[in-house]
Amino acid sequence: MTNDECQQAVNKSRVPPSGLRPSDIYAIKQKERRWVVAVLEAGKIGRHTPFKQAIAIAMAALIVGLDSIGFAVALAALMFSGELAPGLAMGIAAVIASSIVLSLTVGTFSQLRTNMAGAQDIGVAILAITLVSAVAGLAPDARVPTAFAIISASTLATGVLLFAVGALGAGRFVRYFPLEVLAGFMAATGCLLLMGGIAMVTHVDADFMGMLQVRRMDQLILLIPALLLAALIYLAMTYFRKPFLLLGILLCAIGLFHLWRQVAGVGMAEATANNWLPVVPDVSGIAFAFPALLAGVDWNAVILATPTIATVAAISLFAALMNISAVEFATGNDLNLDREMRIAGGANMMVSAAGGPPGYTDLASTLLLQKFGITTRGVGFCVAAVEFVGLWYAVTIAMAVPTFVAGGLILYYGFDLVKDWLVSTRKVYSKREWSVVLLIVVIAVFYSFLLAILAGLLIATILFAYSYANSPVVRQTADLASLPSTTERPPADTQLLAEQGRAVRIFRLQGFLFFGTSEQVVSQIRSASKEAAGLKAVIIDFARVTEMDSASANAFKRIVALSEGGRFSIILSGLNEGLREALSRAGVVPDGRDHVTFVADLDASLERAETLLLGQDQAGRSMPDLAARYARSPAEVEAFKQLFAEMKRRNHAPGDHLVVAGMPADEVLFIESGRAVVRRIQADGKFKRLRTMLPGAIVGDVGYSLGGKRTADVTAEIPTTTLSISNKQVEKLARTRPALAILFNGLLNRALAEKVLTANRMTEQAS
Repeated sequence: MTNDECQQAVNKSRVPPSGLRPSDIYAIKQKERRWVVAVLEAGKIGRHTPFKQAIAIAMAALIVGLDSIGFAVALAALMFSGELAPGLAMGIAAVIASSIVLSLTVGTFSQLRTNMAGAQDIGVAILAITLVSAVAGLAPDARVPTAFAIISASTLATGVLLFAVGALGAGRFVRYFPLEVLAGFMAATGCLLLMGGIAMVTHVDADFMGMLQVRRMDQLILLIPALLLAALIYLAMTYFRKPFLLLGILLCAIGLFHLWRQVAGVGMAEATANNWLPVVPDVSGIAFAFPALLAGVDWNAVILATPTIATVAAISLFAALMNISAVEFATGNDLNLDREMRIAGGANMMVSAAGGPPGYTDLASTLLLQKFGITTRGVGFCVAAVEFVGLWYAVTIAMAVPTFVAGGLILYYGFDLVKDWLVSTRKVYSKREWSVVLLIVVIAVFYSFLLAILAGLLIATILFAYSYANSPVVRQTADLASLPSTTERPPADTQLLAEQGRAVRIFRLQGFLFFGTSEQVVSQIRSASKEAAGLKAVIIDFARVTEMDSASANAFKRIVALSEGGRFSIILSGLNEGLREALSRAGVVPDGRDHVTFVADLDASLERAETLLLGQDQAGRSMPDLAARYARSPAEVEAFKQLFAEMKRRNHAPGDHLVVAGMPADEVLFIESGRAVVRRIQADGKFKRLRTMLPGAIVGDVGYSLGGKRTADVTAEIPTTTLSISNKQVEKLARTRPALAILFNGLLNRALAEKVLTANRMTEQAS
């Protein structure tokens, strides 16, 4: 059972806590791997006694160790076939040695006591299809040593990369890798495994042209048993719950072959001559490639294989990260990803000395230990012991495993990857995403895996830029009539702003601005300048913009040039330091003549635009005739003068309270001159600014109308003069001068209605 298929079933049955991680895409699996589900549904296992714990460790170590040995034979046979067959025995020893080192290192130092690791098939699939071509032009004596050198260099590069990612704390950044590209790599790896398995059995080159050469009957006779075995393994692992079924099927296949051989009277030599058994050099004991073969390495060929080495390292990094993530989900443990990367990296650097392939956390073995209820550290030593015994008998094991068994196992792994990452993703990914997956597979099969990686990354980047460029960067558009500031003005000014507010357009931006999205802003402002005759100002709010590139900054320089031609002002609000610096580098700075201005926030920008539209300075100005601001006709001016003459005039210094929260709302105030600010105390004891009130604004009308208490403080910001009238004075006017009382109540009702309309417009624009 591969790590990948286990991981898919685990993630299918669990929901990640938050965020999108690369391991989440394993959830595309349509059919759960039932034996993994059986592991997860086994329930809580009670605490073992020391004796039972030892028995459980021994049983699990035997199962994991034997499975690792069988898998090592298949991986070695995949890499060392055809012209590289003389290196098969040493290849098996190298793969088993790799698993031994990984079992000991990860089992000893991992945060998870039962975390297991071993040699994996992802990197081997890439190596298998490139090794033969890499050594094709070399002398026969240099082919096997050079192949081992390339494998060793790939493992060393993987170790260095894993360790560097862990040391730099960069493991989380790899999770941002495009998922469709990663799926394409996995599917392409499956195709390489399929071609490698066919090549192993039929003795052709492991590439597309080699696949076309499989036509002869003798080749089909060798291939059909491997295909049938792969199909049997797939069906058994899909529809049955037995966690040890894979090992049992392989042992039965080997046993039946040798039983048939005995009955048919076919000797080992004849079976080897007919390509039913692999050609294995007679090597006694344990034979490693290095340092014995070091002198025969063609280092020029190793240097030329650098693209393959880099590809193996990169793909192994992503596979290792996903396996560790799946272990976290399956076991409920929160692991230190960077630490696990450093451990695996160090183990791979040691493995490279033996010429073994890359390895990392093995999900299937880890889940198996969980099923056995093992909680203590040390199982890695027992697994390594079983693998060490297999190391001594590597040659014997290799000679006994039929070619169709090793080939069938590789075909199963390949088909499973293709089904999961190419076929099943068709129902999950969009057509655009799945086309990237398919393209990577085609390039990998017909050209090279490295070219597929580069093409996939390039295409994914282009598609991302295109998609993001079409996402709305302009979060909201409005005008001053529909989105006024919180500044409270007299009814006449409010009415004027409602009528002429379309002369000020507001653009609220969001996200990251780059060359693809900034053109949206330019286009919409250009359209607004053409549509709105008499455009006075454009407000661009950057409060929800995180960053911009130099191309976007230059786009805003074009907007400034457009505003000069259209004779409207540009007000930029909510700029952080990074955005200010980017605009400054592009030459977009406040110009000192109020054509381009930077304002702290959107509300201040709206107030500035209102002041511009009303022809006032920003600080406000004293109104010599307040009555004229409220009168709707010349006849009402004298009446308002009489009403204000009945009121009490007060002068307030900066910081004085006009009203205090919690006090009775028994009077209404009219700001004659100056400016006041409305503040409300928050739960943390700090004051929050709610709105600004300028000359002509009415203070306390809501509380007065409701007959309650003040809900907020109103404080003078500059020297301010107010006119106030209490409820007792209004009652007196109703008795003595009813016309003025009616005028006051009408003014109050009008002011309240204006506030309701303003609140409704702001609610409609809020988001």
